[in-house]
Amino acid sequence: MAMYNDKTSSSSLKEMLKSMAENSSIHGVSRWVTSKYWYQRVLWILVFLGATGGMSYQLSLLFKSFRSYPVKASVDLRFSSLPFPAVSLCNMNPIKLSKLSLTNKDTQNVINGTNPSLWSRKKRSLHAKSNKWRRPISNQHNTGIYGLGASRRERIQKVFSPSLSSKSRRRKRLKRSLSGASDGLLGDNTNTVSSYHTSTSGYSGSGSGDYGSGSGDSGSGSGDYASGSGDYGSGSGDHYYGSGSGDYASDGTWSYFQDYKEELTHYVQDEWNQRVSQFQEEFQKNPSDTREKVGHSISDMIVSCAFNGNECYENNFTLFQSLEYGNCYTFQDSSYITKRSGPLLGLRLNLNIETNEYVADYMDAFGLRLVIHEPGTFPFPEEEGFTLNPRYETTIGMRLVSYRRASEPHGQCESGKDFIKMFGIRYTIPACLKLCRQREIIKQCGCIPSNSNVNGFLPLLPLCSNSTEHESCQEYLNFKLENNLISCDCRSPCEQLVYDTSLSGRSWPSKKFLTENIMKKICSETGVKWYFEADCVKVNSNILLDAAAIERISGNFLKVVIYYEDLNYEEIKEEPMYDGFQFISDIGGALGLFMGASILSFVEVFQFLIEILNLLRNKFFAKRDPALTPVTELSFRDPLAGKGEKEKSIGHF
Repeated sequence: MAMYNDKTSSSSLKEMLKSMAENSSIHGVSRWVTSKYWYQRVLWILVFLGATGGMSYQLSLLFKSFRSYPVKASVDLRFSSLPFPAVSLCNMNPIKLSKLSLTNKDTQNVINGTNPSLWSRKKRSLHAKSNKWRRPISNQHNTGIYGLGASRRERIQKVFSPSLSSKSRRRKRLKRSLSGASDGLLGDNTNTVSSYHTSTSGYSGSGSGDYGSGSGDSGSGSGDYASGSGDYGSGSGDHYYGSGSGDYASDGTWSYFQDYKEELTHYVQDEWNQRVSQFQEEFQKNPSDTREKVGHSISDMIVSCAFNGNECYENNFTLFQSLEYGNCYTFQDSSYITKRSGPLLGLRLNLNIETNEYVADYMDAFGLRLVIHEPGTFPFPEEEGFTLNPRYETTIGMRLVSYRRASEPHGQCESGKDFIKMFGIRYTIPACLKLCRQREIIKQCGCIPSNSNVNGFLPLLPLCSNSTEHESCQEYLNFKLENNLISCDCRSPCEQLVYDTSLSGRSWPSKKFLTENIMKKICSETGVKWYFEADCVKVNSNILLDAAAIERISGNFLKVVIYYEDLNYEEIKEEPMYDGFQFISDIGGALGLFMGASILSFVEVFQFLIEILNLLRNKFFAKRDPALTPVTELSFRDPLAGKGEKEKSIGHF
């Protein structure tokens, strides 16, 4: 027999709701059924709904705050033995005068300032208003625009030659940007395209690939750097150009680049910067072993070396090369630990910079470049560090600051694990930017940049400076990188050591120390340098050196002392300001403030939902079984009772 009908089911549900409301631990719910008058019930219902709305708003704010992943910075002062930083030094003279003949002819001409062809070529590239800036270059197609039909050539020239009014407007914006205004070089349009790729497989091509179909960064339509199935422009085919709203439209970035190049002709170019740039281009064309051979060696430069009170030697230094300074050397090892502060237990170097080997026509001063950086990172002495003077002792005191940044989702730092696996050096923002630039030029131009700083993983490709086409492509890519048209996504490292430095110094060496210590040591060695031969004859014969000789000799030497001022160091650490535990606590506070609820209150609600589902389930199965007769009361007759005695009822269901 079925135990429920519709009436009893509704009655049971009503009694269940009433029982739940009377015994609920959520404040205000019991007042719905215990209040005597209807207006009291309405009042409590409105108050409950208002509290529910306030609680929902507060919970939404808490969730929004939690999803913003705020961080806080804590500063701790710690004390321990500290690893000594990597110290890189470069003689600022890249090529010894006595070894200049080992380099190629163009390098010698740049060094001596006797290369008029390079000067005229550079000046033409700065001032000429030729079609080379308006013609994308390809190694696979020699016809270019001049191999096309007349009508198509005219259409292309219209695309590449904007109207005078728009051109003048861009020129005015460029003038403002070059003079420091905030308008920028690019205006509002940031659609870009590299115009120096082949139209076959490799660096570009229609279809899938580096520049194939699919949504892209620039241009309209499909393709990363094109608007259509062609290599460049909208339209099919293998040629470089297309009509319509492609990347080479009159207001595109390519036109801005042309105007930018034209605007540079109104500025006087610095002669020294041009000469250094030319030297880097020509010096890079020499083989790496030649560049190492013609530069200053660490064995020739070190007069004395000491670390933690113990002598160090040239095999404690590792070589790397700089295009501006030639041979550079790094002093670093994981075993170099500083256990006490002070200059006596730091790194002390007496160095001979060999001023007699300086190329007078190229170098305008004498000195040494020094960079203090985190061990395992790659230094960039052209942009970082200090310049040390000869005849001077420079004392560099350091204090360590350790940064630990929050990772995702609370931060966007870079762990550097993939970076060190790929390049073999620790991640830094300068290294990331340099390698990104190098990678983009190799990928889009098919050549090695003319001033590659990190050259350990370069493919076998020609230098960009070997041809005008590649050089033009390189300049265009540099333009895009400098104006953030190519994103390198170089984030701050998650862990970073920074060395705060303070410099002081004094004149060095004294006359007595020079003659009795430095010169005696140099002259006692085998293979005396050619520029010291005459002086060593006098020193070994105990003949006093005159003032002019002492002045000349002392100009070769400098001293540097690097040490920790204190073994206390700062640790600046980013931590989550609002973690999951605090979020749960705030949720509980909001529920208690507005409704007096807790976790147990939600257990009550969960139990109530289960009871309702059970009631509905019984009702559903009762309707599906027609053999059962719904009854409201079940009674039975006692067999021991008399004939006239009534039946006993066991109750309602």
